[in-house]
Amino acid sequence: MVQSEQAVAEWQCARLIHEFAHLNDAREYEKLAALFTVDGIFVRPSTPDDVLSGRDTILAHFRSRPPRFTRHVVSNILVSVESRDCASARSYLILYSAPLDVEPGAVRRADTDARHGEFRDRFARVDGRWYFRERLGTLTLIG
Repeated sequence: MVQSEQAVAEWQCARLIHEFAHLNDAREYEKLAALFTVDGIFVRPSTPDDVLSGRDTILAHFRSRPPRFTRHVVSNILVSVESRDCASARSYLILYSAPLDVEPGAVRRADTDARHGEFRDRFARVDGRWYFRERLGTLTLIG
């Protein structure tokens, strides 16, 4: 793989990580689920024993969650391109959440302490586009 192709692949995979956070916070779950391969796997950091398999299952899970205001902050993204169609990454996240029952535009007070975690991702390139094949989360700090 040419160095410029590798750099593009790294950028595209890192962008998926950021896009996941933005779509999650915006509650745009159809678009979020579409970031996964059809048979993709997702594990929430707060429920590491609950493996969600398949895009439809991932979508149903997100739709079933009670609505809340969230901000997912991602950092320390390190992508490794393994081949033209496979890559992996590690990243850190901090989650803040608050109730939705506040006037639009008002400053909210987080209802819990920040949760810190990390994701280990596997990516697959399908028809020239990168997708999450696995997104496995774990909590590392609470409080």
